[in-house]
Amino acid sequence: MHGSALEHHMSNNAEGLPSFFLSYILEVEGGYVNSPGDPGGATKYGITQKSLDRARKTLRGLPESVRNLSSREASSIFYVFYYLPGGCDRLPWPLNLVHFDAAVHCGVIPGGKLLQRSLNRLFSSENPLKVDGLVGCLTLERALLFARYSPSWERLGVQELLLERMRFYGRLARKNPQIYRGFLGGWLRRLEILYDTVFAA
Repeated sequence: MHGSALEHHMSNNAEGLPSFFLSYILEVEGGYVNSPGDPGGATKYGITQKSLDRARKTLRGLPESVRNLSSREASSIFYVFYYLPGGCDRLPWPLNLVHFDAAVHCGVIPGGKLLQRSLNRLFSSENPLKVDGLVGCLTLERALLFARYSPSWERLGVQELLLERMRFYGRLARKNPQIYRGFLGGWLRRLEILYDTVFAA
């Protein structure tokens, strides 16, 4: 993706989250869901009631019930609690969207660990990144170096990040098969949609 097309997809809405990121998340997460088998409980746009309760301590004007959450309010939550803490504003496209999706779906710290493990595999160094999930200066610098010096880095980077997500989901399903195995197909479908979204954009 080059020029005006990239600028279009990276344009921000009023809350600061790129509009393309919000559109993607709303598409894959859908609206209000309260599945009895989902340990996350009631969710809307991928935001759980517990996540909303935490966000209400920081952001004013949010509803008490996740059922009443608007897409605009969800965008503020994504921006403040996932996009910025995950360092997505400083990662190059398309790694930023793939990492943002991991932060939303897996959690900011688990998503950060997936990014760090992927970069350690992709970019050989005598000083591998510490896999602590904190996306700070060293992790961001390594991502930018990988993008600068690795041919076909966009496809290689996305593929490795998605493979790391597959491993993460597999571990969850093996550890708690009664809880998570039923979700595995949907999780893998999400990765397929993400891959297609990145390379069709």
